[in-house]
Amino acid sequence: MERTDIDTHDFYNCYMIIVQGAKNVINSCQECKVRRLIYNSSADVVFDGSQDILIGDESFSCPGKFLDVLIDLKFQAEGLIRLANNIDGLVTCVLRPSNAFGPGDTWFVPLLVNLAKSGLGKFITGSGENMSDFTYAENVAHAHICAAETLDSRIVSVAGKAFFITNLEPMMFWEFVSLILEGLGYQR
Repeated sequence: MERTDIDTHDFYNCYMIIVQGAKNVINSCQECKVRRLIYNSSADVVFDGSQDILIGDESFSCPGKFLDVLIDLKFQAEGLIRLANNIDGLVTCVLRPSNAFGPGDTWFVPLLVNLAKSGLGKFITGSGENMSDFTYAENVAHAHICAAETLDSRIVSVAGKAFFITNLEPMMFWEFVSLILEGLGYQR
């Protein structure tokens, strides 16, 4: 299934997993007296695809439209998580990694590999100059640890907030793709 090709049945399943799943997790945390909840979302919740976001920060609001329905659903779930902050002793925050990759990746790099195998990985869509930032999986994990450690902090509170997580190394998207594919043995 392509990310942008969701029929009614798939939409229902995605809604149940993403939005209803967030509700279920919140309710379970409150029932079991869990004190901290960190939701892993996506930087795409502030990206509408019309232009690159350069030097973006947490002040960015959501766009008028989302790239696809999955991003819309993630944004809805984010809202639920943030609204649950400070209710029944639960403190929450949201992390928004950008283009996560690394060990355990089942979507991004496998998609690139499939493009390379088909021969389509040699073609650049658009001008080839669009910038993006990426997030190595260990950096996402580290961000979760840092968030967990500071959720209860009285000095610096992350509770109820959303944070972008990247490697802080923006580069041209297609250059990154080429580096990954070359590292896997595919030619440019």
